[in-house]
Amino acid sequence: MDDPARGRTLNGDVAAPSDRRVIPDGLDATIVLLRHGESRFIVEGRFQGRAETPLSEIGLRQAELAARRLARPHDPPALPIPAGLPLEIVHSPLGRATQTADAVAAALE
Repeated sequence: MDDPARGRTLNGDVAAPSDRRVIPDGLDATIVLLRHGESRFIVEGRFQGRAETPLSEIGLRQAELAARRLARPHDPPALPIPAGLPLEIVHSPLGRATQTADAVAAALE
């Protein structure tokens, strides 16, 4: 259970003081998590871990389709996210994540 008196949340993290919150009180925020598309190592059946491996042709298409979908969230079936530009796109430095994030950013422009 959350304990506001102690400033702790259920998972034990210390809540940020209200003057340091990234999202101001009263402002709703939506976080969308998107995994990168299929990589070439996955196609080859190789373990990739943090190894640098680009997206496969299918992975590039997956990134493009996901980007298009996120750019038009209210098209049927509607996604429960607001339309418009995001405040931030965050991704890992790995190329496959960057390729996917770049596709999303391009579709949202």
